Amino acid sequence: MPPKMETEETKMDIDLSAMVTQYSVAKHGDMYLAPNFKVKEFACKDGSDAVFINVLIPLVCQIVRNQTGKGFSPNSAYRTVTHNKASKGAAKSNHIYGNAVDIPAVGWTAQSLYNFLDKLVGDTCELGIYKTSGFVHLGIQNTKVRFVGD
Repeated sequence: MPPKMETEETKMDIDLSAMVTQYSVAKHGDMYLAPNFKVKEFACKDGSDAVFINVLIPLVCQIVRNQTGKGFSPNSAYRTVTHNKASKGAAKSNHIYGNAVDIPAVGWTAQSLYNFLDKLVGDTCELGIYKTSGFVHLGIQNTKVRFVGD
């Protein structure tokens, strides 16, 4: 007699924000994290060597690029605490943990990019639209947060 099959769906809990990897710009800067995105594109703009980046961020950036066919580099991804303060970022910003990226709206409007990402991430992640500045903030996290930045 074959074993009974479970009919009830089981939910697997994964902490999305725990998938962060550390890199060095000096050692890994030219290494591809996705077909069109290198480690150095996610580095802090203050010139520091360490780069912390959630493995999902380059993949989401690649999906966006594939949709538009237009190349881009993130406006901001990993930030040191000092650079985050200088950028007037939130004290506990996802950027300082390697869990955020600001994606420029290249090839579409900020609203279209926001709508696309909202469908992509569903009931997870932090999304913020900056229409005037023309980008969308994506924070990798399990909880759904939506905001308008400017």
